Amino acid sequence: MGQGSVTSIFNLAFEGNGFSHMSIIANNILYEQGSMPDGSIIAVFDGELCVGKGTTPLSYGQLSASADDGTGNGFTEGSDIYFRVWNSLSGNILTAYENPPLTFAQLGLEYTDLSVEDDKYKLYRNG
Repeated sequence: MGQGSVTSIFNLAFEGNGFSHMSIIANNILYEQGSMPDGSIIAVFDGELCVGKGTTPLSYGQLSASADDGTGNGFTEGSDIYFRVWNSLSGNILTAYENPPLTFAQLGLEYTDLSVEDDKYKLYRNG
């Protein structure tokens, strides 16, 4: 998947500076016992809404997510945080799991570790 397609998938829900940001510090970002390649995009989602993103290497591990200002353009307080990652080398979009689990809070600050995993599927033969 090309950078243009990824940019549209990871399109921020807000314009400008956002509103009542939450800061998330990713202490460690692990992928296959290593780190994410430089230039990879880590995005923060509330459901299908992209509310923040950053490009690796993240400055001090910081990601910032924008809250809803009443127009549906940011995260909802108390919702679960979901991370998606675009791997700049493979072009694949991956899921990242945080430890500990996080929920959104306006003007909040949380520290977490991210474990990025390739999606795995079990295929079954029908018949």
